[in-house]
Amino acid sequence: MERNKHLTLFISIMMFMTAGSVSSKASVPDTIKIKSLTERFSSSDAVVRVQASEELIKIGAGALPFLCSALKDTNGQVRISAAITLCRFGEKAAPALDCLISGLIDKERVVRLQCAYALRYFKNENDRVAAALNKSVRDKDLLVRKTALRSMKIVHPAYFNSAPDINKIISAADSLIPLLKAEHKVPGVSLVIIRNNKIVHTVNSGTADSRTNEPVDSETMFEACSMSKPLFSYIALKLAESGELDLDKPVYKYFDDPAFMEQPERKKITARMLLSHTSGLPNWRLGEEDNEGLLPVLFDPGLKFGYSGEGMFLLQKVVEKITGESFEEYSKRTLFDPLGMKHSSFIYKDEFDANIAAGHNEDGTFRSKTSYGRANAGYSLYCSAEDYATFLLEIMNKERRGKKLLSQKWLNEMLKRQSIANIREPVERPGRATSFEVYWGLGWGINSTLGNDIYYHSGSNGSGFTCYSQFNPAEGSGIVIMTNSYNGDLLWKKLVAEIGDL
Repeated sequence: MERNKHLTLFISIMMFMTAGSVSSKASVPDTIKIKSLTERFSSSDAVVRVQASEELIKIGAGALPFLCSALKDTNGQVRISAAITLCRFGEKAAPALDCLISGLIDKERVVRLQCAYALRYFKNENDRVAAALNKSVRDKDLLVRKTALRSMKIVHPAYFNSAPDINKIISAADSLIPLLKAEHKVPGVSLVIIRNNKIVHTVNSGTADSRTNEPVDSETMFEACSMSKPLFSYIALKLAESGELDLDKPVYKYFDDPAFMEQPERKKITARMLLSHTSGLPNWRLGEEDNEGLLPVLFDPGLKFGYSGEGMFLLQKVVEKITGESFEEYSKRTLFDPLGMKHSSFIYKDEFDANIAAGHNEDGTFRSKTSYGRANAGYSLYCSAEDYATFLLEIMNKERRGKKLLSQKWLNEMLKRQSIANIREPVERPGRATSFEVYWGLGWGINSTLGNDIYYHSGSNGSGFTCYSQFNPAEGSGIVIMTNSYNGDLLWKKLVAEIGDL
């Protein structure tokens, strides 16, 4: 029954939307006829509803008051048919503006969808329409949100492109973090908000270690988990810029490992594939990373997206071979020190022990405090939220003021879409930042929006840490969220869903 209901609804919408255009000559209203036609919207027969809609469109403006009345009917199907018919009127539905706006809060998603679509025709009422659509961009239904955004961009481009009030974003963050920490039993959180290429707000809340109740502060170093990968990618691209690493040269040519070449597919793997997760290697091998057993190639290298931490670790070995330095030493010399990232390291060091947070379980209890002795480009970065924000600011430094660690040419290469990652769900964000598709660059995930691309990466380590970062280089905005909890993803997802449009 439910399947038939949805099928009938789909047929109705398609037939309505492909019906003839609104008649330019509205006939004299025939109250009895129009009322009879709107009553047919309650029919269980989609053909009957479509025919009624077509007749009402031919009648023209005289039918609008009756369609507005139908849009308030208690019968959901009647409201759906009325909304679709009004949508077909286009700009000639101007007298029905009030009822279309009221339809944006209807409990039927199809009604909300059609009303959001119809409002794109009302450019003469752009301020009022944009204000109404601004509420719909937070609709619970993704398709309604996307439709409202498209309509807003058409009706009022300036309103669409205006950044949200930063004070409201800061207020929302400050009020939500304590609530989300308590709800999900997250011991500690560090948050940094960037606007106009500057850090405009930070939050350091809770405890770094539940055993000692040591408070989280600006120097607390969390495990950055998979957010290690973008930093490594940046470092690898510095070698590409200097000509020491060719992104499109098979990586096996950089080191002598006969076992690596035993599998023919491996000879095709390049640094570009490893950085964009298109190498075909699995995420992690079974067992520890030091296991010397060969990793399988799961698909033809370069064919498609397949997230791989092992791919990053493989390229790390190439980087160490080229530089003749350990990855930690090279990172410190070429990235951390030049940018003043004093609370960042790919390995545990005694000097950082007091700053390194402990990981926690779902119930908020202590889980572990790691001491990674070997750097792994895929996950081992210890970093404060402010240090990570410093890294984002360096990427967004378009004018290349001050420290110039990587040229704009190579930054553009880093941020260019390399592959579509359709197996990944877009990050949920409000307003202009609503995501449409997921792509991957060299180290960064990319969400397309109706405006600018948003670059992001999240991370989760089994030791009890989760984190998230995003940035919009076109606007100089970004956010970093670090947590020391398995449940941290529940916190950052809800937080970003509220304040992710910066």
